[in-house]
Amino acid sequence: NTLELYAGCGGMARGLHDAGLTALLMVEKNAAAAASLEANQLGPVFCGDAADAPLSAYAGQVDLLCGGPPWQPYRTAGKGLGAADPRDGWPVFLSAVAQVRPRWVLVENVTACPAGRWSFDLLRKGYACVEHRTLNAADYGLPQMRKRVFIIAGPRAVVWPRVTHADPTLLGNDLFSDDRRPWVSIGAALGLKHHTDGGRPSPTISTTDGVGMGSAASRDLLESLIGRRSLTRAECRILQGFPDHHTIVGTGRQQYRQIGNAVPPALAQILGQAITQAHHASMLVA
Repeated sequence: NTLELYAGCGGMARGLHDAGLTALLMVEKNAAAAASLEANQLGPVFCGDAADAPLSAYAGQVDLLCGGPPWQPYRTAGKGLGAADPRDGWPVFLSAVAQVRPRWVLVENVTACPAGRWSFDLLRKGYACVEHRTLNAADYGLPQMRKRVFIIAGPRAVVWPRVTHADPTLLGNDLFSDDRRPWVSIGAALGLKHHTDGGRPSPTISTTDGVGMGSAASRDLLESLIGRRSLTRAECRILQGFPDHHTIVGTGRQQYRQIGNAVPPALAQILGQAITQAHHASMLVA
């Protein structure tokens, strides 16, 4: 089972649910995102600040504590103040680890986060194995170039998910690409009949209006495919990998923000499966 902080609209919760895990509680202070969680009935929702959630009630009951602390302190767009930023959610997350005493921990954040320091903090909490890796969603079959850091802490090492897709221009040029498929391109994902995308996935979608963030070449690619317009919310959902039955509520702007901030469900699912396998192995040893 899981307890999730900073749950957003349920990208991680959806993926972990699809991996067979059960949410004991999901914590989210944004009212629109919390409403999305409620609408999808993935588990109980606490709408409020993570520091105020009744976490001690779950002490000793949680297999996996997960979440993505607010990323703004670690991005230039968010002033880049890091731990000096009052929005830094890591101290609250670390306090939750102490209160809940989960067997496993899964953290997601932007690549600029201090993953090494956070990993050391978790080691000091007594976890035997703590690893962090940067994963690109495109390498796991999603039509989006989205790189995020994931930290996994637990009683033993996990077998990280195997990369299944790669840049089509590199396939066949190295020793490890023979069983990988080409990236899922943005044109194919969005069903564009006349697309010349060179097999390239979408750049990382934004939290404002869906316009791709990234290099000028990435923006030019989007413009060549869809014209001088924003991605629609439906298109953003596809690029983020949300299934049609996952409800996202709120105004248009609120929905864009929720989708752009979410963990791609498919990525959360394969990480949940990896942790579940390691968890069962550790229980057998115990």
